Amino acid sequence: IVVSVISFISTDGVSFLGSMFLRRLMFIPGNINFHYYDFISNPANSFLFWSESKLTFGLHKSPYDLIFSKVIGSEYFGSELANASTGWIGSGYMQLGVPGLLIYAVILGFILNFIDSYAERIDKGVLVAISLIPIRAIMDNSDLFTALLTHGVLLLLIIISMTKFKDSYFKRNHR
Repeated sequence: IVVSVISFISTDGVSFLGSMFLRRLMFIPGNINFHYYDFISNPANSFLFWSESKLTFGLHKSPYDLIFSKVIGSEYFGSELANASTGWIGSGYMQLGVPGLLIYAVILGFILNFIDSYAERIDKGVLVAISLIPIRAIMDNSDLFTALLTHGVLLLLIIISMTKFKDSYFKRNHR
């Protein structure tokens, strides 16, 4: 709080730290999603068809020399060092266009529905605490299948399914 107050006073009400946090959290992910859509929508560019994923076992070669997040970084941010990663929206569209987006939406719907189905059985504070970071990875930072396998979403689903139910749930539903 002290750092925030000092930052606010020293910058006449315009906080650089607050601005960076707000921009990175709220505006940059949507902007990068649009860049993915804009790039792939160009007829000269092609879908990836999960070519950068281990799920295809290397059977489909990527049409790009760089990984796609660096292609977007190079095209829209002027540097191959800019790693413009995106969440499920840009990633789904990058893979297969609108059908890829729909596939990702259905899978994400199943994941969120699974988590929600345990909300009454597990303490909500615990459920939110263990779900927040992996779900945020899907939303803003990673391809859906990458988030499932390497960002802890699959592990989250396993942990939730193995978690002990609240005693009040059994008293209410198993009399």
